[in-house]
Amino acid sequence: MKQDAKHIIANVSAKPSLANQLSLILVLTTSIAIVLTTSVFTCGVGFRIYHDTENQLQSLAHVISQNTQAALAFKDSESAATTLMGLQSAPEISAAFIYDAENHLFASYSTPQVKDIDLSQATLKSILGLVLPMQIEIQRPIAKGGEILGLVRMYADTYTIWLKWGIALLLGILVAMLSVTIAVWFGLRLSRSISLPLMELTQAAEKSH
Repeated sequence: MKQDAKHIIANVSAKPSLANQLSLILVLTTSIAIVLTTSVFTCGVGFRIYHDTENQLQSLAHVISQNTQAALAFKDSESAATTLMGLQSAPEISAAFIYDAENHLFASYSTPQVKDIDLSQATLKSILGLVLPMQIEIQRPIAKGGEILGLVRMYADTYTIWLKWGIALLLGILVAMLSVTIAVWFGLRLSRSISLPLMELTQAAEKSH
Protein backbone atom coordinates (compact mmCIF):
# COMPACT_ATOMS: atom_id res chain seq x y z
CA MET A 1 0.00 0.00 0.00
CA LYS A 2 2.86 2.34 0.87
CA GLN A 3 4.56 1.38 -2.39
CA ASP A 4 1.43 2.29 -4.35
CA ALA A 5 1.23 5.63 -2.56
CA LYS A 6 4.86 6.29 -3.42
CA HIS A 7 4.21 5.61 -7.10
CA ILE A 8 1.18 7.89 -7.07
CA ILE A 9 3.18 10.74 -5.53
CA ALA A 10 6.03 10.17 -7.98
CA ASN A 11 3.64 10.28 -10.93
CA VAL A 12 2.04 13.45 -9.63
CA SER A 13 5.44 15.08 -9.16
CA ALA A 14 6.41 14.18 -12.73
CA LYS A 15 3.40 15.93 -14.16
CA PRO A 16 4.70 19.51 -13.64
CA SER A 17 7.44 18.83 -16.21
CA LEU A 18 4.83 17.91 -18.82
CA ALA A 19 2.65 20.78 -17.65
CA ASN A 20 5.57 23.18 -18.10
CA GLN A 21 6.09 21.92 -21.65
CA LEU A 22 2.43 22.33 -22.45
CA SER A 23 2.48 25.79 -20.87
CA LEU A 24 5.47 26.74 -23.02
CA ILE A 25 3.69 25.57 -26.17
CA LEU A 26 0.60 27.51 -25.15
CA VAL A 27 2.66 30.64 -24.48
CA LEU A 28 4.43 30.39 -27.84
CA THR A 29 1.23 29.88 -29.81
CA THR A 30 -0.49 32.67 -27.89
CA SER A 31 2.46 35.01 -28.53
CA ILE A 32 2.40 34.27 -32.24
CA ALA A 33 -1.36 34.75 -32.37
CA ILE A 34 -1.15 38.08 -30.52
CA VAL A 35 1.67 39.39 -32.74
CA LEU A 36 -0.14 38.33 -35.91
CA THR A 37 -3.43 39.82 -34.73
CA THR A 38 -1.73 43.09 -33.79
CA SER A 39 0.09 43.21 -37.14
CA VAL A 40 -3.07 42.53 -39.15
CA PHE A 41 -5.04 45.12 -37.19
CA THR A 42 -2.30 47.74 -37.57
CA CYS A 43 -1.95 46.99 -41.29
CA GLY A 44 -5.68 47.49 -41.68
CA VAL A 45 -5.47 50.83 -39.89
CA GLY A 46 -2.50 51.89 -42.04
CA PHE A 47 -4.20 51.15 -45.33
CA ARG A 48 -7.41 52.78 -44.12
CA ILE A 49 -5.44 55.95 -43.40
CA TYR A 50 -3.86 55.64 -46.86
CA HIS A 51 -7.25 55.42 -48.57
CA ASP A 52 -8.67 58.22 -46.40
CA THR A 53 -5.76 60.41 -47.52
CA GLU A 54 -6.47 59.44 -51.11
CA ASN A 55 -10.11 60.47 -50.71
CA GLN A 56 -9.07 63.79 -49.15
CA LEU A 57 -6.79 64.44 -52.11
CA GLN A 58 -9.64 63.66 -54.47
CA SER A 59 -11.74 66.28 -52.69
CA LEU A 60 -8.87 68.76 -52.86
CA ALA A 61 -8.42 68.10 -56.58
CA HIS A 62 -12.14 68.73 -57.06
CA VAL A 63 -11.86 72.10 -55.30
CA ILE A 64 -8.88 73.08 -57.47
CA SER A 65 -10.69 72.05 -60.63
CA GLN A 66 -13.63 74.25 -59.63
CA ASN A 67 -11.41 77.23 -58.78
CA THR A 68 -9.39 77.10 -62.01
CA GLN A 69 -12.25 76.91 -64.51
CA ALA A 70 -12.24 80.65 -65.12
CA ALA A 71 -8.44 80.76 -65.34
CA LEU A 72 -8.44 78.14 -68.09
CA ALA A 73 -11.37 79.72 -69.90
CA PHE A 74 -9.62 83.11 -70.01
CA LYS A 75 -6.09 81.69 -70.45
CA ASP A 76 -5.00 83.23 -67.14
CA SER A 77 -2.12 80.98 -66.10
CA GLU A 78 -1.04 83.39 -63.34
CA SER A 79 -4.41 83.01 -61.61
CA ALA A 80 -4.16 79.22 -61.90
CA ALA A 81 -0.65 79.29 -60.41
CA THR A 82 -1.92 81.41 -57.52
CA THR A 83 -4.63 78.83 -56.86
CA LEU A 84 -2.03 76.06 -56.78
CA MET A 85 0.09 78.04 -54.32
CA GLY A 86 -2.68 77.43 -51.81
CA LEU A 87 -1.40 73.84 -51.63
CA GLN A 88 1.38 75.09 -49.36
CA SER A 89 -1.06 74.48 -46.51
CA ALA A 90 -1.02 70.77 -47.42
CA PRO A 91 2.59 69.65 -46.79
CA GLU A 92 1.90 66.13 -48.05
CA ILE A 93 1.40 67.51 -51.59
CA SER A 94 4.75 67.27 -53.38
CA ALA A 95 3.65 68.61 -56.78
CA ALA A 96 0.58 69.68 -58.75
CA PHE A 97 0.05 70.49 -62.41
CA ILE A 98 -2.74 71.97 -64.48
CA TYR A 99 -2.99 71.14 -68.18
CA ASP A 100 -5.18 72.85 -70.75
CA ALA A 101 -7.55 71.15 -73.18
CA GLU A 102 -4.63 70.46 -75.58
CA ASN A 103 -2.74 68.75 -72.73
CA HIS A 104 -0.18 71.55 -72.54
CA LEU A 105 1.20 72.50 -69.14
CA PHE A 106 -0.74 75.55 -67.96
CA ALA A 107 0.41 76.01 -64.34
CA SER A 108 2.46 74.06 -61.82
CA TYR A 109 3.38 73.87 -58.17
CA SER A 110 6.07 71.94 -56.31
CA THR A 111 7.30 71.94 -52.75
CA PRO A 112 10.64 73.67 -52.13
CA GLN A 113 13.57 71.29 -52.45
CA VAL A 114 15.33 70.51 -49.19
CA LYS A 115 19.00 71.45 -49.46
CA ASP A 116 20.26 69.23 -46.63
CA ILE A 117 19.12 65.69 -47.39
CA ASP A 118 18.76 63.46 -44.34
CA LEU A 119 20.59 60.26 -45.26
CA SER A 120 18.71 58.15 -42.71
CA GLN A 121 15.36 59.42 -44.00
CA ALA A 122 16.37 58.76 -47.60
CA THR A 123 17.46 55.22 -46.68
CA LEU A 124 14.22 54.56 -44.82
CA LYS A 125 12.22 55.88 -47.76
CA SER A 126 14.00 53.55 -50.16
CA ILE A 127 13.37 50.57 -47.87
CA LEU A 128 9.68 51.40 -47.42
CA GLY A 129 9.40 51.95 -51.16
CA LEU A 130 10.25 48.29 -51.76
CA VAL A 131 6.99 47.12 -50.18
CA LEU A 132 4.72 50.18 -49.91
CA PRO A 133 3.45 52.84 -52.32
CA MET A 134 5.37 56.01 -51.50
CA GLN A 135 3.33 58.33 -53.68
CA ILE A 136 -0.32 58.97 -54.44
CA GLU A 137 -1.23 60.31 -57.87
CA ILE A 138 -4.59 62.02 -58.29
CA GLN A 139 -5.95 63.49 -61.50
CA ARG A 140 -9.26 65.10 -62.21
CA PRO A 141 -10.70 66.72 -65.34
CA ILE A 142 -11.56 70.41 -65.25
CA ALA A 143 -14.90 70.84 -66.97
CA LYS A 144 -17.64 73.43 -67.22
CA GLY A 145 -21.01 72.91 -68.86
CA GLY A 146 -19.92 69.56 -70.27
CA GLU A 147 -16.84 71.09 -71.93
CA ILE A 148 -13.42 69.77 -70.90
CA LEU A 149 -11.21 72.76 -70.16
CA GLY A 150 -8.21 70.90 -68.84
CA LEU A 151 -6.87 68.54 -66.23
CA VAL A 152 -5.43 68.82 -62.73
CA ARG A 153 -2.85 66.27 -61.60
CA MET A 154 -1.52 66.07 -58.05
CA TYR A 155 1.19 64.02 -56.33
CA ALA A 156 1.34 63.38 -52.59
CA ASP A 157 4.20 61.91 -50.55
CA THR A 158 3.06 59.06 -48.28
CA TYR A 159 6.30 58.76 -46.31
CA THR A 160 4.81 60.43 -43.22
CA ILE A 161 1.77 58.14 -43.35
CA TRP A 162 3.86 54.97 -43.44
CA LEU A 163 6.30 56.29 -40.83
CA LYS A 164 3.46 56.85 -38.35
CA TRP A 165 2.02 53.46 -39.29
CA GLY A 166 5.38 51.74 -38.69
CA ILE A 167 5.74 53.37 -35.28
CA ALA A 168 2.21 52.29 -34.35
CA LEU A 169 2.96 48.74 -35.53
CA LEU A 170 6.13 48.51 -33.43
CA LEU A 171 4.39 49.93 -30.37
CA GLY A 172 1.53 47.46 -30.82
CA ILE A 173 3.90 44.51 -31.05
CA LEU A 174 5.89 45.72 -28.02
CA VAL A 175 2.72 46.08 -25.94
CA ALA A 176 1.57 42.62 -27.05
CA MET A 177 4.93 41.04 -26.16
CA LEU A 178 4.95 42.84 -22.81
CA SER A 179 1.50 41.43 -22.07
CA VAL A 180 2.69 37.92 -22.97
CA THR A 181 5.80 38.33 -20.81
CA ILE A 182 3.71 39.36 -17.80
CA ALA A 183 1.35 36.43 -18.41
CA VAL A 184 4.30 34.00 -18.59
CA TRP A 185 5.78 35.41 -15.38
CA PHE A 186 2.52 34.93 -13.48
CA GLY A 187 2.09 31.48 -15.05
CA LEU A 188 5.53 30.33 -13.94
CA ARG A 189 4.95 31.63 -10.42
CA LEU A 190 1.66 29.75 -10.27
CA SER A 191 3.31 26.63 -11.65
CA ARG A 192 6.04 26.78 -9.00
CA SER A 193 3.51 27.31 -6.23
CA ILE A 194 1.81 24.07 -7.29
CA SER A 195 4.83 21.94 -8.20
CA LEU A 196 7.14 22.78 -5.28
CA PRO A 197 4.84 21.35 -2.56
CA LEU A 198 4.49 18.17 -4.64
CA MET A 199 8.26 17.90 -4.99
CA GLU A 200 8.71 18.36 -1.24
CA LEU A 201 6.07 15.73 -0.59
CA THR A 202 7.90 13.30 -2.90
CA GLN A 203 11.24 13.93 -1.19
CA ALA A 204 9.66 13.41 2.23
CA ALA A 205 8.11 10.13 1.05
CA GLU A 206 11.47 8.92 -0.30
CA LYS A 207 13.28 9.77 2.96
CA SER A 208 10.71 7.89 4.99
CA HIS A 209 11.68 4.73 3.16
